[in-house]
Amino acid sequence: MRLHVDFSGLERVAAKFGSERKFQLDLTEGDPWEPVDVALQSGVEVSIEQIDIVDKLLSYQGRHVILYIRDHGSGVVRAIEDPTQGRKYHLADCDTLEKMRAEGRFNRYVVTQAASGEFEISGFDPTTRREVTGNARLQVCMNCLKLLNYKSYLLGTSQERRCVRDHFDLIEFFETYSTRFKRLPSGLAAKAGASIYTEDWAEVSQRLRAEARYTCEECRVCLEEHKALLHVHHINGIKNDNSRSNLRVLCKDCHRKQPNHQHIFLRLQEMVTIARLRRSQGCTQRTWPSVKRNVDLALRPLLEVAEEVGLPAPELGVEVEGTDSEAFDVAWPESRLGVSSSIDQKVIGGWRVERPGHLLSELARRLPPSR
Repeated sequence: MRLHVDFSGLERVAAKFGSERKFQLDLTEGDPWEPVDVALQSGVEVSIEQIDIVDKLLSYQGRHVILYIRDHGSGVVRAIEDPTQGRKYHLADCDTLEKMRAEGRFNRYVVTQAASGEFEISGFDPTTRREVTGNARLQVCMNCLKLLNYKSYLLGTSQERRCVRDHFDLIEFFETYSTRFKRLPSGLAAKAGASIYTEDWAEVSQRLRAEARYTCEECRVCLEEHKALLHVHHINGIKNDNSRSNLRVLCKDCHRKQPNHQHIFLRLQEMVTIARLRRSQGCTQRTWPSVKRNVDLALRPLLEVAEEVGLPAPELGVEVEGTDSEAFDVAWPESRLGVSSSIDQKVIGGWRVERPGHLLSELARRLPPSR
């Protein structure tokens, strides 16, 4: 069956606000009607052969997922009453999963995209031997946080590391790595919380973007040819406060890095476009503050460790020799080292190519033992 949708009416309305955007129905990325997306909200039992590792992250049928153990055995009651006593859930292919895999216990895991933090667990009461099922806010695996250097975990004190664990937010985690996966978890935008805008918000947004000449007030990239990637940010997070002092014109990447931004999920191609324009327009300097401010959120953990071990600041968006469209996410030209989340070759055009997660693990070994 072919599905035909006419967006001409919507495009005419958008044109009144100065938008030249053409709308289309995209069912190739993150299609919420596919059965697997529905199933992943409650969880799918898997075997090790069904899990793919995408640069240390966990993937199931192209979806970014997490893993947890539903069967808590005789500890289920204790875990429901005190989730800190429950089994941890996993974000990455960490040492714990390696051990479980070696012991042949990997088939006890369930994959899910649920971002509420509530997990359905089961087991039995050790006294009555009756089956028990309930929900628990399980804790995230600290070995996963360490492997990913999530929120500077590797560089923090013991107290700071516990803070990262205790305040871990799954929606924020999926947002951080949104450029790594073609299919985002369905319904995440709604889970982030609805915001109430004023009726004239479209007009206010269009006027401010035009006044800014479609230029991000943070990184200074001009997006006149890509207006959909330019947003207007409410600084205090209150969406009906349109006072000028509360509004900033920001590109989508800078917007998602702001406090009170209510979670913005950036696709890989959108990040590639912004990075390419920043480079061509000279918006980024080769200094650590500039690079870390402008790099994809998914690359920040790597660069924090690179800076800590003494590497110079890299360049962003370096074009790959011998190709028409490829570019390294970050690169150190003097050592011919490029980092890419999409290029598979280990060596290309005389460059050594590394995946972010692999290089992060390599550099982490250089950190002082106290880390």
